Amino acid sequence: MSVKLPILGVVENMSGFVCPHCADCTNIFSSGGGESMAKDYNIDSFGKVPIDPRFTTMVHPFFLRDDIFCHMELHLMQR
Repeated sequence: MSVKLPILGVVENMSGFVCPHCADCTNIFSSGGGESMAKDYNIDSFGKVPIDPRFTTMVHPFFLRDDIFCHMELHLMQR
């Protein structure tokens, strides 16, 4: 079944796990699949979103508290 919507780009989900104690990001799954798929389909890669326990503290889905994620959101909004 096709919904015939344009695809703006790819966001690689679960790209690593962010430790809640030291904020280190560890690739527990393979990484780079989103970028590879974006290249294959000639579309933009918007970035990677790791598994991060701090997501549960978000107030609103568009206002993230961590500078890394705010930077990514601003990058997406500028497109």
